Amino acid sequence: MLKRKDKLQLTIFGNAKTEVDVPFHAQILEDDQEVQEGQFCFSIMNPDDGDKRIVWDSNDMAQIQEAKDLFDKLVEEGMLPFCVGPDGGKSEPMTTFDPFAEEILMGDKEVIFTPQKALAGG
Repeated sequence: MLKRKDKLQLTIFGNAKTEVDVPFHAQILEDDQEVQEGQFCFSIMNPDDGDKRIVWDSNDMAQIQEAKDLFDKLVEEGMLPFCVGPDGGKSEPMTTFDPFAEEILMGDKEVIFTPQKALAGG
């Protein structure tokens, strides 16, 4: 069985570089791709190159578990998670993975608390 080895490059706290494994079933969206019905999404803010969107099938228990594992890994690496409200509304801080959260915004303190950088993508 072939195993995909996708890695996501991240900058944490302005200068520390790290990489995390992208779950096997997850997909990294290109800039011109949209989240499809039935997919949930991490929007991972990265000061080097804007946000990276990783999606998974919200109806597949294995993919939900992979998303939880990625959530835990990103938090361990220093990312701060926020649940984005309906229609992109107010974001609320998260302390644990919520399998019903349609979009989870992740970023380090530098990106999350500096709106100009987050909006500009770096």
